Formats: sequence, structure tokens, C-alpha cells
Amino acid sequence: MQRLAIGFSAAALVVALLGATPLGTAAEKTVKKVVRAGKADKSSARGPRGKRGPRGPRGPRGFQGPPGEKGEPGLPNAYTVRSSSITVSGTTREAATPVATLAALPPGQYLISAQVTATGTGSSRLVCEGKAGTATAMGKSQIGDGPGEAKTAMLAVVFGASVPMGGPAQLNCWLEERSAPDPTVTADMSAIRVGGLTQTP
Repeated sequence: MQRLAIGFSAAALVVALLGATPLGTAAEKTVKKVVRAGKADKSSARGPRGKRGPRGPRGPRGFQGPPGEKGEPGLPNAYTVRSSSITVSGTTREAATPVATLAALPPGQYLISAQVTATGTGSSRLVCEGKAGTATAMGKSQIGDGPGEAKTAMLAVVFGASVPMGGPAQLNCWLEERSAPDPTVTADMSAIRVGGLTQTP
């Protein structure tokens, strides 16, 4: 390697002295060939590649990314039942006639509604009560063929209920100021599960 360096220096001196003469040009070409040859010898003298070193320690965990956008709310669950034609004969709340039942609502909060159609000729005041959990609601209608009465009447019962342990929703009816014959009723009852329930007095 020392001899090659000395040769480079001597060749460079010759080029500098001869300048742009034909001999100088020839000397310059010779120097370039020598340089290339020297580089080739240097690269060919490279030793074998060493073994790969051990893997470094794991880097620290990156920062948590920002939360994604809130998804669209899912569709509510609904439960419905339709009763057959039932004759109401009970005359007190305790002895009320069962009309419709949603037997096993899953735990949750519900908007419950019942649409009752009553038919009768005897003068009576029909009372229907819906209940689920600890919540109740009532509706009343006058049935009969007397003054101010209707042979066919409709009443609605709507309320919100929390059923934390799950359970039934029921619709029961009874008569006040009863006069035979007793009326018959049919009912459509539904419970819609909601994400939140706010009740005002």
C-alpha cells in the first residue's frame, strides 16, 4: 500500500511538470489507470463479513392515538303481543281481568304502550292498567248504550318503565259502575327498549 502511494505521488509530479504536452496527457491517463487498479486491489482485499450482532432492546411503547368517531346508535329492540277477545268481569284492581302480557322482557329500560278496544252495551266504566317493574299507568273509558256512552270505545295506556332484573309487562282491566252485560276487550301491547329513560313528574 505504501509503494502504491509513492507511485501515485510520482505520477502526479510528472503530470504537473509536463502539463498539457502529449507526454503529460499520456502520463495523466496512466495515473487514472493506476488509481483504478489501486481501488480494485483495495476492494478485493476486503475481509469476510462478520456475524450479525444481537438484537437491540425493544423500544418504548408509542403514544395512544386519538379516539375514533362515535358510531351510530343501534336499532332499538321491540316486543309486541296481541290479545284475543276477552270478557272483563273483575270489579276491583285486586281482582282485575288479565288482558295481555309480555312475559319475559330482558333487563333494560322500556317505553310501553297498550291500545285497548272495548265493546259492550251494559253501562260500565272500563279501567285498564299497565305495569312493568315498579311503574304503572292507567286509562279509562265509559262503555254502554246510554247517554254519553259508546258501544265501542278505545283507550290507550303509555308509560316508561325500568326493568333492571328483567321480567313481565302486564295489562289488566276491571269495571267500575258495572252494569251487565260485561264488555269484551282486545289489546295490542308493545315494549320498546330504549338507551335512556328520563321521566318528569
